[in-house]
Amino acid sequence: MEYDMAFSVGPRCRPAYYLEKHGLRVCAYPLDWLVCSLDTTLHLHQTEFKDFLESYKNYPKKARPEKNTRYVLDDKNHIRFLHHIMLDQNLEDEIIRVRQLMYKRYLRQKEHINKSENILMIGNHNIKREKLEHFLIEMGKVYPNKHFTFLNIHNRKNGNNVHTYNLTDKLTLIECFMDDFEDVNAEKPWHGNEKLWDNLIPEIIVKNEFE
Repeated sequence: MEYDMAFSVGPRCRPAYYLEKHGLRVCAYPLDWLVCSLDTTLHLHQTEFKDFLESYKNYPKKARPEKNTRYVLDDKNHIRFLHHIMLDQNLEDEIIRVRQLMYKRYLRQKEHINKSENILMIGNHNIKREKLEHFLIEMGKVYPNKHFTFLNIHNRKNGNNVHTYNLTDKLTLIECFMDDFEDVNAEKPWHGNEKLWDNLIPEIIVKNEFE
């Protein structure tokens, strides 16, 4: 199927990375490189990011000086920031900057969703189908009259199965079970099973026709 837009729904960076690698991520959305659950993603869209990074904790021992980044937790929404908050800048100033930046990205995402008819959300959550369906149904309520397809990749050893569920005429869940292992000896183990992702993502067609 051809989609008007596609975006990652986490829980980590992998879906956004492969969308970008294959030219389907043409702009930044707020949760692309953050670590958070589907419950958090849904809450933020339901509340228009009003309490995003409102309360936080800084973990100096987990900072990465080689990348000049802090490890910060949005402790209300349980979001981990590994890439965005700079170590060599004042923490409070960085929190303000990142809040403003991500709110701008949310407004862009909301605008793109409102301009779209067929929308693909892609994630790699290893959770039960009932939770995936709940997320999809509730996102359909936040953005009514849109056709949402939620493609979720489960990590299953020796997996090679795809199941499609049409929850309504506008809400489709696709569960893909594949061996999305993380090779601890690889240079970037968080890429998972690159061969499988590189075969999967090019089958997706996304217009991304936004001004």
